[in-house]
Amino acid sequence: MQVNGHINKELFSKAVSKLYNIYPMLNSKVVFDKNKEAWFEQLTDDCVTTIIERESDDTYINLVNNQWKIPFYFDKGPLSRFFLVYSESQSEIVFIAHHVLIDGFGVNKIMDFILQFIRNPNREYKLVYEEDLPSKENLLEIKSKFVHTGFLKKIGEKILFNYIKAIWSITKFPLKDEDKKQSYKSLFCNFDYVWSHDMLTEKETYEFFKICRDKNVTTNSAMTIAFLACRKEIDKEHENNRQRISVDLRRHFGKKAQDSINCYASSIDLKYVYDDSKSFWENAINFQKLAKTYFDKYVELDYLLQLSNIPFDLLEAIFLSHRMHRIPRDYEKLSNFKKLGPKSNHIVAIFARNSLKMFPSFTITNMGVGKFLDDYDGLKIEKCILLPSAPSQIDFGIILSSITINRRLGFTLNSAKPKDGSIKDFDFRFDSLCKRFKEFLIYDVYR
Repeated sequence: MQVNGHINKELFSKAVSKLYNIYPMLNSKVVFDKNKEAWFEQLTDDCVTTIIERESDDTYINLVNNQWKIPFYFDKGPLSRFFLVYSESQSEIVFIAHHVLIDGFGVNKIMDFILQFIRNPNREYKLVYEEDLPSKENLLEIKSKFVHTGFLKKIGEKILFNYIKAIWSITKFPLKDEDKKQSYKSLFCNFDYVWSHDMLTEKETYEFFKICRDKNVTTNSAMTIAFLACRKEIDKEHENNRQRISVDLRRHFGKKAQDSINCYASSIDLKYVYDDSKSFWENAINFQKLAKTYFDKYVELDYLLQLSNIPFDLLEAIFLSHRMHRIPRDYEKLSNFKKLGPKSNHIVAIFARNSLKMFPSFTITNMGVGKFLDDYDGLKIEKCILLPSAPSQIDFGIILSSITINRRLGFTLNSAKPKDGSIKDFDFRFDSLCKRFKEFLIYDVYR
């Protein structure tokens, strides 16, 4: 979040400490009980904030790019990090967290809290979950929140999950630390994190929202179809016509969930093909109808939360197998390669191979209208950038995230760029797609 005005460094550090008192899970790690169930446990060490002197926009951009290469370790924690990129007149507050801990709605909420506490250091606050503080007796289970990886849900009928769990229970094997470390190393050695952010003006935002209302189409649907149209025009080679739409589950859980920052994100996967014979708005309406049928079908929480019933060690094995299948050469010397690699007939490897085929080429997540003040006693938000990282996307997969702040629609496109040059003209295609997408929202939607 880029903020104009002077941020007091000491007040920033105190504001983060207050936030950790309200939401102790921000300063937590993962532990396992005797039944191998995963839990959040609060760390005893105080939270640490890092303050960096700002030289230019490159300072926070380089920070974000470098932090992408630093993994979170569940067994050590913490699962979140705060930075202040500081100058006298303009600074960036950078918050980085694992998705298992928090979703876009939660990020929106805590950034407002930070500014509120800087604005008024004496502001009183109360613990949101006095009865749910991270302790061994009453921690929130990770398995009840780990629902954001929606690729499993598409093939996740209950009978299949139960079968996989049953086979895993009798064929499971430990994942060695060296395998997990190699998984991180391989990811960062083979991919660069690429992202681009832009914003519409107030006038452009107003007109875009107005035409969406007039057409009775959500902004999410309109932006999704705009992206599909642009990609078909610029980079048809990598459009596999699979889209993932993020879903906020809070409405299913009542008032308590509305105040939570934790991850209540799920998703649905669609297969919509942009129809050139129809207008943009006809495509948008058809896409929205298709999405609605899926939302109606998956309204039952049992379906949306199927992944939460998967044992934690099984999830780790599946994710490791995914990466072994993508770049086998990096894992050939590891002890678990024969069990999880491309030639394995283990249930985990079979499942990983098939689920990889269903990964989307496009994912959209929209934080909606940010609930921020126009002015925090001299501090004014210039822009807010949401960057859900894209290391799991393949074949030039792209994530589009958006948030409206100060009456301006901002959006970010990000992707994982292969370092081996396997995608020809990656930079040119990515830059062209970003520019064309903005043009489409400003001009083409009115044709």
